[in-house]
Amino acid sequence: MAVVINQMGNALVFEGGQSHAGVRSWHVIGRGLEEGENPIKAVQHELSQCLGHDQGYWIYLGSYEGCQGRVGHLFCAKDVPHTEPLPTSCVQAKWVPLHDLRLALLDGRFSDMSIAANVALTLFLLPTVS
Repeated sequence: MAVVINQMGNALVFEGGQSHAGVRSWHVIGRGLEEGENPIKAVQHELSQCLGHDQGYWIYLGSYEGCQGRVGHLFCAKDVPHTEPLPTSCVQAKWVPLHDLRLALLDGRFSDMSIAANVALTLFLLPTVS
């Protein structure tokens, strides 16, 4: 999965259903990997499906072992050219200010811990990555 930040300093989020906190949940781009699939290529493909391109400066943030021994990979894409998301059938994609991303960590919009970790790592490292 990846936190995607455009050249204007906004982050790409996907709005889902109601979270346990009673607000609409947010997700970042990503999906499960198929056997032997390259993690960075997979998330770049997902971004290409969403925006029509996968341009940006990609940063590997780390990997973790999740449920049932599955390995997750965390990335950040920054300086992505601002492009309106292509229409999708399951979730609403939108650009939000980084301030809103920070607030979402606190108010329950990121109800999945791996997504919250990806967002927190990105926000923590953002001023230092170039």
